[in-house]
Formats: sequence, structure tokens, C-alpha cells
Amino acid sequence: MEAVDEYTPLNLINDQKAEWKVRVKVHITCKKTYWKNPNNASSLEMILVDYEGNKIRAAIDKPGMAYWGNTFTEGHHFEMSSFGVAKQDDDVPLIPHAFKIHILRSSKVRKTDAFDVQRDVFRVVNYDDVNQRTLKSDEIFDVLGKLVELNPLRVTRSKGMDTKCIEFKLQDRRFFKYKSQLIHLKFKNTFKIQC
Repeated sequence: MEAVDEYTPLNLINDQKAEWKVRVKVHITCKKTYWKNPNNASSLEMILVDYEGNKIRAAIDKPGMAYWGNTFTEGHHFEMSSFGVAKQDDDVPLIPHAFKIHILRSSKVRKTDAFDVQRDVFRVVNYDDVNQRTLKSDEIFDVLGKLVELNPLRVTRSKGMDTKCIEFKLQDRRFFKYKSQLIHLKFKNTFKIQC
């Protein structure tokens, strides 16, 4: 097995260098599909994590899906190089990294031995912070709890765009149910909730 320091930590990745070599674990994946053809993926979005627990967002666009679409599975480990790097330009970035990896048809990717991540990759917040709205509106965070109510997916249309909203209630370990506070998730194309 190669030494960990042969790889660049993800927190150092930027667009000022043409070639990087990283070793990552696929933390979360989300295939973006078409509304009228959900079996056809238009792209794959991922959160990658390195040995130190640093995270970066990665994407495979439609042309790369035919080649790489079935390669990346949550929990698997990869060595990667020859990928593109660009500034993250989303209104609400999923993670606080300024850059995003683009896996190209010409990227070099190979499975590698598993490694232990040295720190927790989740950012779990207290229910009180969610309910009291003390978090920034553009922050992404994790919550833990038991799902005690799940309402059907609701789709609303405004200005020609569909917005999907799902309402649910969670119960924390203190067995306190937040009856009046619902968390609304809105997505333009697809969504994934991990429970």
C-alpha cells in the first residue's frame, strides 16, 4: 500500500495546479435524473472524503456518465488523478470547500484499499438550533433522529419550474417530538434523504 502523504489532502485542492493525485472514500452519491425519465441519469454528484476527513464535492456530467456512471459506489475507496477542478458556483454549496472536482473521461481512477477516516465527516447540529433558526439559511448540516412522521411528496409549480417538497418530523434521543416545526426540503431535480 502507498503512503498517505503521496496524496494531496482535499482541503488543498484548487484550480491553480493542473495535476492532483488524491485518495478518497465516496461518502455520498446522488444521481440526477430526468423528471420524465427517472431511469436515465444526467449526471452524478458526490461528496468525497480523504484520510483526514476533508471533504470535496465531485461531479460527472452527462458525457462522462456512459464511462464512469456505475464506477462510484458509496463507501468505496479510489485513487484519482487527471481530473478537472473548478470553483464551486452553487447558491447553496453542500460543503464549505471553494472548489469542486470534475471527473472527466480522461481521468485516471482506480479502486484502492480501504482506509479509516481520522475524524467525523458529519456536521450534526442540535434540534434546538434548527427549530430556533439560529443556523444560516445557506448552511448544510446533518440531523440525527427517529423518523416519526413522513408526509407524501408534494410538487408545486411556479414560474414554469417544479419544486418538490417533503415534510417530515423527527424525534431526538430525548424523545421530544417537534410537532410545529417541519423541515422543508426543496430540490430542482432529485433528492436523497439518508435516515
